[in-house]
Amino acid sequence: MAMADERTEDSEAVLTAWREAVAVGPDRVESVFAAWAERLTRTGNDAVLAELRGQYALWLRRNRRYEDGVAQLRQAGEVLSQSRMAELLPEFLGAELRRERRETYCRQCQAVVAHGYQGRIPAWEDLALELVPCTDGGTDYWLFDRERGWLDPASAGKKIFYSGDLFADDLMATVWNWKLFALMIAERQTRGARSYVLIEEPERFWALLQIPHDESWLDAAILLDGEEELRQRLTSAGDYLPWHVVADDGEASRRLYQIMLELHRQRLTTAGRHGDRVLLTIAIPSFNRGVRALESVRECLKTHFDEEIEILVSDNASTKGEPEYRRIAALNDARVRYHRNERNLQYVGNLLKVLELARGRFVMMVSDEDQVNVPKLEELLNKLRGQEARLAWLRTSTSEKKFPAEYHSAGAEAITRGILRNNYLSGIVYNTAMAAQSGAAEYLRAHADNEICTVYPHMVIDLLMTPLGAVAFSPLVTSLNGVEEGDVDNAELLRWQSPEGRLKQHRALVEIFLDVIRQRKLSAEVARTMLLRLVTRTADILYMNIKRDSRYQFDRVYFDALTALERQVTDHDLPAYREQLGVDWPEEEKDRIRAVLVSGMKRITLPDRET
Repeated sequence: MAMADERTEDSEAVLTAWREAVAVGPDRVESVFAAWAERLTRTGNDAVLAELRGQYALWLRRNRRYEDGVAQLRQAGEVLSQSRMAELLPEFLGAELRRERRETYCRQCQAVVAHGYQGRIPAWEDLALELVPCTDGGTDYWLFDRERGWLDPASAGKKIFYSGDLFADDLMATVWNWKLFALMIAERQTRGARSYVLIEEPERFWALLQIPHDESWLDAAILLDGEEELRQRLTSAGDYLPWHVVADDGEASRRLYQIMLELHRQRLTTAGRHGDRVLLTIAIPSFNRGVRALESVRECLKTHFDEEIEILVSDNASTKGEPEYRRIAALNDARVRYHRNERNLQYVGNLLKVLELARGRFVMMVSDEDQVNVPKLEELLNKLRGQEARLAWLRTSTSEKKFPAEYHSAGAEAITRGILRNNYLSGIVYNTAMAAQSGAAEYLRAHADNEICTVYPHMVIDLLMTPLGAVAFSPLVTSLNGVEEGDVDNAELLRWQSPEGRLKQHRALVEIFLDVIRQRKLSAEVARTMLLRLVTRTADILYMNIKRDSRYQFDRVYFDALTALERQVTDHDLPAYREQLGVDWPEEEKDRIRAVLVSGMKRITLPDRET
């Protein structure tokens, strides 16, 4: 055939030759296709070559060469009209596969409706995408858009833009990579987060439901018909803002992020805040430290969290720093709540007040001389989310005191492994509901004559909550230690740190521990374990206090203190608690306590106890 004729060759002539080759048998097909493909490529007859590729793809499919057929079909689709491809694809896929697709689509649409979606779902015939498996029976797909041509779901996932923090819910614009889409939703679901999915092109989005998959993704997905419905939902409810934006292009990501910023500013107003889903109350019980409290509150307000948190300041009838407390009360930010007690409730009363007022599911205590480590709030919220039914309290680290990561089950393990680890207030996070359930407020008021209940009430709260849930420790630094300021009663401090004061505290702690162990019906083994820990702790504190106080003659004073401590333990100084300790207290456990005291004695130079 002459070159002039080659340039004018029409599709019908080529296809006639093709049909003749197919009729002869499969041995001729490969060579005929190769010859025609080379000829049409040379002459630049792309339209005819594309039609030939479509026919060759159908032949390959019939001859069980599926992947080769898909490759030819994709090349044909680069040139053929969308309407022509819409004719070829159903024939290529076959009636059985398309029937399965339709059934899968209908079943999953029913599941979507069952999960509360009330928008319009297009009929299967109106879907704009045709899904072509990359391999025969495979779960990866090429997507053919009847208006746009081929979409590559694998490459679409490479240009996804993220913004926001890892605690936040997802906000997902159209993502054609279904595997990535489902994976991100599943990852959020494991941490109790949700994914807001914008359906801006229904005929294309819904086509993805032709892919068989586990319908559990719907438990964590909120399907919304566009940006306006997104605004309405997040304005009318206290759902956390989905700062974690996922989109196929940067412009969409930036646009959605701007919507989040607008909604965030609205939520900082009294009219725009709902306050019914607070996860964490940052509680600052304060007295006469208005300047420090104001600084702490202002630091907290730098966070982008809104409905997730509240900042609660309880002013214990302060007589100093009143201008700063008034500024806290006047702050134009709905996350701040200021409360002033009509009279001074003492330290324990103010601590109980913030627990009473807290609206968060958890409440983090922050001494008014310290500051919250705001950049770590995101990680803290991540740890707390979904833990309401399991976690009684979490002890986080401060800038001066670090803890390893630990988790201890409720009951005996939580008491013996979690209590007496630290007596500092800042950084302890309580489960608000469990704190109320523990009866801590009533217990502390009923035992107001016990010095530990008035000076270290949070230690008693820790103890009372351990039977209700697990306790945990974290190296996460949530608070930055400040410098103590204000009026310090030196005489009271010296009394508290004296050997007599420490022994009195030991006795008070023993009474509290054994009383709680009796109330909670825990074993004598737990009681003895805690008594051993208390003795060890008191011996160490006595050593440190006496050693660094120049008023004391160390050897004599430490010897007398340890002797008094031993008498408390071994001379049945606590007869009311014999049952909790066990009537037949094993001698080897008594020996452990004696060993602690003997170890302490070795620190001094007195020859023996009779000296």
